[in-house]
Amino acid sequence: MSYFKVVGGDLPERTTLMSFLGFNVLSIPRAGCFFKSDEYDLKDKIIKCEQITEENKNKVFAKAGWATLGAIALGPFGLLAGLLMGGKTKNIVVAIKLLDGREFLAECDLATYKK
Repeated sequence: MSYFKVVGGDLPERTTLMSFLGFNVLSIPRAGCFFKSDEYDLKDKIIKCEQITEENKNKVFAKAGWATLGAIALGPFGLLAGLLMGGKTKNIVVAIKLLDGREFLAECDLATYKK
């Protein structure tokens, strides 16, 4: 089972990643509509996907104009990079830029990141 959670940026936190039959689709909730969402197929639409680490966090946040987002979105856990949750599951935080210009931070497990 994969884990994916938007923690900041241009997408709502309720955005989910749906994976089926080799396709990866973001389900992005519509503003003001609790039960309606738009689907965004990720195939060939990710410009950049970079793991956030202690070494590169300032560079990544500065490039994206998110100078304070790291502290706000990730809170007291720092970057959550390498945070062990649920036993042997290793979660990381990634900065993602889409072809349409939207950027966001997501916490996910390593298997989801590799997909």
